[in-house]
Amino acid sequence: MDKEFEPLDERKRIIRMWRKAAKGFSGLVTTPDEKLEQGFIDRYKELKNKMLFEPNRWKRRLSWLAIGLMTYGHLSAIEDVLESIPKPKGSHEGPRTSYIAPILIDLLPIPNSLTDGYYIRENPEELRKWYEKHKENLIWDKDQNRFVLQNNA
Repeated sequence: MDKEFEPLDERKRIIRMWRKAAKGFSGLVTTPDEKLEQGFIDRYKELKNKMLFEPNRWKRRLSWLAIGLMTYGHLSAIEDVLESIPKPKGSHEGPRTSYIAPILIDLLPIPNSLTDGYYIRENPEELRKWYEKHKENLIWDKDQNRFVLQNNA
């Protein structure tokens, strides 16, 4: 295999893996792949409205829908994923941090100092601060299949 293509192939594999997980955990198992992005969008909007009345009931599923949307470059979904990092630690109000940390590490240009899943679980506010500081400069790079910082911000 040509080394030049290994990173791209790996990025595609990672995106497929997270889309498949989000598809399963968000209740869109029967949605065909070619309609998956729209399925994530429609169900996400529906659950955002339901969250107004029953937030605890839909939080986990909304988080997985947001993860699915992130895999298509939807920047607006990142905040719902960050909010789903359990607070206080050990809480089970969202998907387990052991799932969320690798997703965020794979899809966001998080600095090395924040890329330890254990650190993210213990210090979710540091990740949220990083996001607030950089969210205006995050863009989706279709070639890399991940968010990057625009203008090396």
